[in-house]
Amino acid sequence: MNKKYCIFHSHGGLGKAIAATAVAKCIKNNYPDRELIVVTGWPDVFLNLRFVDRAYRLDQVPYFYDDYIKDNDCIVFAHDPYQSNEFITKKSSLIEAWCKTYQLKYENEEPELVFNLIQRQIPFEQCPPTEKPVLLMQPYGGPLGDRSYRWARDMPYCVIDSVIEEFRKDYDIFYVTREKMQQPKNVFIIDKPLPPMHILSILYRSHKRLLINSSFQHAAAAMNLPSTVLWIGTEPSMFGYPIHNNITANKNENFKRLYSYLWEQELDEIPESCPYEDEREIFDIDQIIKILRR
Repeated sequence: MNKKYCIFHSHGGLGKAIAATAVAKCIKNNYPDRELIVVTGWPDVFLNLRFVDRAYRLDQVPYFYDDYIKDNDCIVFAHDPYQSNEFITKKSSLIEAWCKTYQLKYENEEPELVFNLIQRQIPFEQCPPTEKPVLLMQPYGGPLGDRSYRWARDMPYCVIDSVIEEFRKDYDIFYVTREKMQQPKNVFIIDKPLPPMHILSILYRSHKRLLINSSFQHAAAAMNLPSTVLWIGTEPSMFGYPIHNNITANKNENFKRLYSYLWEQELDEIPESCPYEDEREIFDIDQIIKILRR
């Protein structure tokens, strides 16, 4: 007898993969009688989820067609939500637009991460011991690329310096960063390449979190950890979660979007696309500190 499968193909960065766990959950809720097979660049994120039967890495799928598609009853979900009208016109958030692209009944499914016993121990074994509560900061996201600072997603240096100075006496600061990036004093630098669930497990050590729109804000939502998240070139209504304190950048309404095509801001970091003359124009630093102090 032919087997029944749902095959969910998800590509993109780690943050998108965490958001995709909500889509996987929605697929399973819509097709509970089918096995759910996920193919992704980040299979570790899906391994422990009760609603996922198998998770494969994108470049490690030998015999996949013969095992899951040929002569089987399968439904394939492989469209990129970033190219959907629902998402581009901002009618729905990323997760909702993703589900609508697949014509699924969306019932506000949210991301989910499950850490096993060993993964939960990692941040206590590999991170330095602390005597104070931990403030976790993720000021940069994504690969290093050609430019060290990406105005549309990275935390401005003035915010980083001000927050560290304000909180360093009361908190031990874990500073998650890309390699070769700015490494301020009075923080614990975490820049080693680690497996995704290892690096994300550091959230278990944190008491406060200051993040950008990157993997840690998705993971914090999936782990039910309210955080303060800064938004510059993207919006919390599209990528964020109501559990967080979402702070959006000050807008420059006179800016002409010369290079923007389907996105409001060009996130390829073309220097001409930055609408600010001074990084202190981007956020109200006092507001960020006040919210973190709550």
